[in-house]
Amino acid sequence: MAAATREVTSGSFKYEACCRIGALEVEAFTHAPAPEDPEKAAMRARLAELEAQLAEGGPK
Repeated sequence: MAAATREVTSGSFKYEACCRIGALEVEAFTHAPAPEDPEKAAMRARLAELEAQLAEGGPK
């Protein structure tokens, strides 16, 4: 069995797997979004905190 992962575009990956059993060969693949950058996730969380503070009337 062989498996591979490669970036297709800047925002997605292609996961592939191939298997041969006797004369039968099976190939499967899927496209999936790239994992989120931890720094961007932290920035989104901080932005959500600041927006919540503004909705409550400003910093405490």
